[in-house]
Amino acid sequence: MTAPTEMHDGRCEVCGSSNNPENLYTDLFNNQWSLVCPTCFYKKNNGNVSAYFDRVKQVTDDVMTEKQFNKTAKKVIPIGNTFPYFKEGAKFIPVPEKTELVDTTIKHFFGLQKIRNKFTVLQAKAKCSEQVEPNGVIFLVAIVGKVKFNSYLEYLEHRMFEEFRKECKTLLR
Repeated sequence: MTAPTEMHDGRCEVCGSSNNPENLYTDLFNNQWSLVCPTCFYKKNNGNVSAYFDRVKQVTDDVMTEKQFNKTAKKVIPIGNTFPYFKEGAKFIPVPEKTELVDTTIKHFFGLQKIRNKFTVLQAKAKCSEQVEPNGVIFLVAIVGKVKFNSYLEYLEHRMFEEFRKECKTLLR
């Protein structure tokens, strides 16, 4: 499979609609990674989960069958992401600004349509750190949540997305 471009503009590769790139779903089309809007993803896969399972199996053998998933459907898993913020000048960010940035980042990440569709969020928290660089300060907000999948199809897409992220360096922002 070939890697898509480094920056993705959020256009669905099926219908061409403009989307928040973080809400795009991963799929395969002719053995190539494809980023599609939620509407196209569900239209193609909601009634045909077994075909999507087959495409996931093309990229990883580490995937549960629906029967295995149903036995562990109540299982809680961690998900997370790290968001960098850059501040010019080598001064640290004041505590109230940090708190606001952390709160905004948590609301943004767990408020994404794709995250809401895929998971029931049970707990969310963040850790932050600062690094002084020659051009300023990098403030990193690491988000971690404990979640449960809302459906087997969402689990499959998550497995596909994990493989996409391993292979591709595309930024979905």
